[in-house]
Amino acid sequence: MIIRLLTGSMQTTADERILSVSDALSGHGPKLWWLVGFTLVTDVALTLYGMSLNLVEMNPLAAFAIAEYGLAGMVGLKTLALAVAVAGWAVLPVTYARFVPLLVALPWGVASTVNAVLVAVVLT
Repeated sequence: MIIRLLTGSMQTTADERILSVSDALSGHGPKLWWLVGFTLVTDVALTLYGMSLNLVEMNPLAAFAIAEYGLAGMVGLKTLALAVAVAGWAVLPVTYARFVPLLVALPWGVASTVNAVLVAVVLT
């Protein structure tokens, strides 16, 4: 970065941005893993509740698992996804591992939000 300042270039590289965000995530690991757990439970609960209101699961793999195995199928899929995430977190260099819980919680959080909106629409 010092060389960039001396040469007049203020652009940051992708690696510098990754390191910057990784540094910002440092120390937040436990909170992010709690967020993963919260979004997992929220997604499962709202999906099952929405299905009880005749909403339909749009993910074909999840729809199959739920149709064939019910709650156990959905929990099985979430457990598999969580196992892959934890394995990746364990083997990745720390700089990249810090992103894992965030990248798991984000889609589950989006799904939970969509489910909550759909349930609210059906109930009104």
